[in-house]
Amino acid sequence: MTYSIIKQQYPEIHDCMKEIMGRAGRLAGEVDWVLAALRVAKTVAPWDNAKEWEVIGRPGPDFVSQWKVDGEEGVRKAFLKMIPLDNGTGMLEAALKHVREALSYDASSHPEGLPAILLGRLPRELVDVLILFAVKMNRAEGWPEKHRAMLRALFRRPFVI
Repeated sequence: MTYSIIKQQYPEIHDCMKEIMGRAGRLAGEVDWVLAALRVAKTVAPWDNAKEWEVIGRPGPDFVSQWKVDGEEGVRKAFLKMIPLDNGTGMLEAALKHVREALSYDASSHPEGLPAILLGRLPRELVDVLILFAVKMNRAEGWPEKHRAMLRALFRRPFVI
């Protein structure tokens, strides 16, 4: 429902998301990526007098329906930086690429990484946090090895889906 409201306000977002997913790879579905982008936007540009649980929670239909009238304009602007509607490269696409690069398995260069089938099954809440990490890092060249090692450490114990 939340994504439907966003698509009503920004009809071009669906095509933008298809482009982003085509360039960055698929780790989750379109709806999850849009809601993750909005959740990250809420944390990097919180609105005045917001309670912590309002900022960190996944956005719902009420939030999106009112984000132009209740002072959440900064969140909307941050969201549009995450997913630029002109099909340009935004923060979400860069974050997705960095997360995939940091966690993906490669026999020769990254043997402690996760296989692609597991990357596609990460819980959406974890993916939201990984995207937030990537956005907060704000690095065009990706994550340094020490940060990649920290991310991989999250998965050293048996991972149950």
